[in-house]
Amino acid sequence: MVRMIKGHDLDGLYTLPVIRMQPDTQPASPPASHEAPGPASQSAPSGRAAVLDLEALDRGEAPLSAAVYHAISQALRTGHLPANSRLIESDLASALAVSRTPVRDALRRLESDGLVRSEPNRGYVVADLMEDVAHVFLIRERLEGLAAAMAAESITRPELESLDELQREMEGIVASPPTDVDRLVELNGELHRRITEASRSRRLIQLVERLHPQYMSYQVLRLYTDEQRGRSIREHREILDALWQRDSDTAERVIHLHLEHGKEVVLADMTTNRVGRGTTK
Repeated sequence: MVRMIKGHDLDGLYTLPVIRMQPDTQPASPPASHEAPGPASQSAPSGRAAVLDLEALDRGEAPLSAAVYHAISQALRTGHLPANSRLIESDLASALAVSRTPVRDALRRLESDGLVRSEPNRGYVVADLMEDVAHVFLIRERLEGLAAAMAAESITRPELESLDELQREMEGIVASPPTDVDRLVELNGELHRRITEASRSRRLIQLVERLHPQYMSYQVLRLYTDEQRGRSIREHREILDALWQRDSDTAERVIHLHLEHGKEVVLADMTTNRVGRGTTK
């Protein structure tokens, strides 16, 4: 069952889809970027829904606060809650059928992650992760480039084969318009995540994750034209070819170029929007 919450704010309206599982239904797995959206999530008007895995809670595998954190975090990381929207504790608690305490704990963790911020007289607000986008992309280029170079030396054949599977699915999506952008975002995020994890550097993996690459990917792929998406997927193939060949220098170079193209599209869109707003006043 998909339940919707709406929080009113002077700046507008936001909607958060949350799937609530009934005890006698087949459980859904916690959302992972490589899984295809299920039927329930596809019916949510704002896109992929955040999932609260009740069965995991019953088994004692996930504390309630962690499950609430995960549900809200997924909605934020996939761009389904607009920047600067208020996150009202009572609304979130009602939608998730929990008390306000785990919601409050989750919001504190999300503030530490940089996904939300606390403002006087407004409470928690969705952070604008695009306000420093040029620097974020620059840092991602360096970190993910290093990760790709390290991965070229340590990645295993099964890992490379799994990356090839992701790549083939993405190639199929862009070759069959209209493009399923939500699915492409999931696959793109999973491919980047697996390459970073293949670096075998726990500290580097954590640093990359703190930059919220999934959110950035959602914004970039949403703005891309079909031609630009095609170019992006071809760049993925170049990266994978370099990994297969154990070519650290090429893997790092192509990752830099790949992210630079994404940055250019986002900055161009931000410039256009600023000019547009200026001319309408």
